[in-house]
Amino acid sequence: MSIEHAYQISIAIEEARKIEDKHLRHLVLADKFWKVSALAEKSHKLELAAELDSYGLMSLNQIGKVVRLAPGTLARVLPKKPRKGGRFQPESLRALTLLRRQRLSGAPLSASVKETAIEAGTSASAASRLIGVCDYHLYS
Repeated sequence: MSIEHAYQISIAIEEARKIEDKHLRHLVLADKFWKVSALAEKSHKLELAAELDSYGLMSLNQIGKVVRLAPGTLARVLPKKPRKGGRFQPESLRALTLLRRQRLSGAPLSASVKETAIEAGTSASAASRLIGVCDYHLYS
């Protein structure tokens, strides 16, 4: 990873830490990490994984998809703890972020954005947990 990418990641983490809502902060970081991990070295990917793991919202498999590392690699370096999984694809992160923003603003969740997240390959149960709502809100 270039110095420019490392700088962008540090800025992204600083900016995200200013976001008060834990779920939104996690989704914003995951989306940025997914984009930069394509060019990152393994050591940097492990740092990104540790940051995502600190929120406790993703399984090792899900974190691995975001940072592009095998779950077995992550299991050797991240602490063991109970985790919740579910079908997840990083392509849905932008839609999930928008749904969380809608939820925080009190607006109804957009049917087309919900559909985008699910069609990208993320299950409704995983999506609802990541955005911090009951499954009911994704089906209504």
